[in-house]
Amino acid sequence: MKISAMRQRAICKEPVITEDTMGGRAEKWQDIAVVWAHLAPIKGHSISAAKQKRISGNFKLTVRYRADLLLARLITVGGRNFRVVSVTDLEEKHDFIIFKLEESTL
Repeated sequence: MKISAMRQRAICKEPVITEDTMGGRAEKWQDIAVVWAHLAPIKGHSISAAKQKRISGNFKLTVRYRADLLLARLITVGGRNFRVVSVTDLEEKHDFIIFKLEESTL
């Protein structure tokens, strides 16, 4: 992967669990980092159920290696949210991280 191909800004986020005074718990997303990335589709399909069309797609996101990014579970690119399915340190050289992502919207 050439660095010049990374032309999109990606916001990497991790979940943070907070508790209120009544013992309730809520999950919020905390930004880890904003990085340059390359987003590419792997495959996609649409599903119709209950009179609603759901578009689901799988994507690959490539970023420069940073150890803190291995904690990311949600990534936002261009206003679109992606759930992290898997994280791979490409060739285990600490040069690039490949995220397999899934986007799903109604």
